[in-house]
Amino acid sequence: NGGSTQIDVAPFTGGDVQRLDTLLRLASQFVQVSLSSARQLRTTQKLEALLSLLSDAKAKLQDGDTRRFASLILAKSLAMFECDRCTFFTVDSLNGELLGYYHADGDDKLQE
Repeated sequence: NGGSTQIDVAPFTGGDVQRLDTLLRLASQFVQVSLSSARQLRTTQKLEALLSLLSDAKAKLQDGDTRRFASLILAKSLAMFECDRCTFFTVDSLNGELLGYYHADGDDKLQE
């Protein structure tokens, strides 16, 4: 045979099928737990950003610095909505006028 080794292959038995079924179920559970953990981490990060926004917003508003307030909202919005860029519009709802807007990319640069 030129040094080659022949391997005897037997058909699957009922026990083989049961073992494969068990392995597939375990793999499926592992994937589900992994996906669940990733979703839980994303939700936790979003909640942390929201809580941080709520706690910091009052202080920024009292300072009267709208630029810093808009920067705070944009930074937290990027995290909460998992987006690459965000725009914050300031609107005079009584007169129906757009007063201005700020936008930011993921690199934390605020632009008016």
